[in-house]
Amino acid sequence: MGTIKTTNIQSISGSGTVTLGTSGETITIPSGVTISNSGTASGFGKVLQAVTNSYTGSEESTSSNTFQASAVSVDITPSSSSSKILVLACGTGGTSGSATGNNITLYRDSTNLGDSTRGITSLYSGAGTITAPFNINLLDSPSTTSQVTYKIYFKAYSGAHAQYISRDGSDSFITAVEIGA
Repeated sequence: MGTIKTTNIQSISGSGTVTLGTSGETITIPSGVTISNSGTASGFGKVLQAVTNSYTGSEESTSSNTFQASAVSVDITPSSSSSKILVLACGTGGTSGSATGNNITLYRDSTNLGDSTRGITSLYSGAGTITAPFNINLLDSPSTTSQVTYKIYFKAYSGAHAQYISRDGSDSFITAVEIGA
């Protein structure tokens, strides 16, 4: 077994596929080696960072028919403008009164990432007060290397009934995961 030293590896035809190793073999990249993508190669995506935040305060409520900020938020500073951010949020929401809904959405800074009327998810009560979990999973492309804030907003869909986030003081969580391009 020996060492091959070269500056360029190409297929015989000058185009096509170059295969390193065969099925079951492992290609080892030593520590300190950098692999760069100076072309259009893909498949290099990986998790670059993950930031999480939990809100453990008292429940928040609104009767407004416009989206209101909650205290459930997370800040992340992407390392590349081509990175994508996977945002995962969950908690317990609620409604009071019948024939009303709690519209829940996600904002990046001042931009609503959901539908301007209904948000991303809704809790609806046809016949009285409810308490129910909510989940949001969203892949965003902020196209920046500046810090961004992801925050849960919520509103009453109709009427003036109170809507809740972190219902009965339950914890809410939000995580932002940077995925490299």
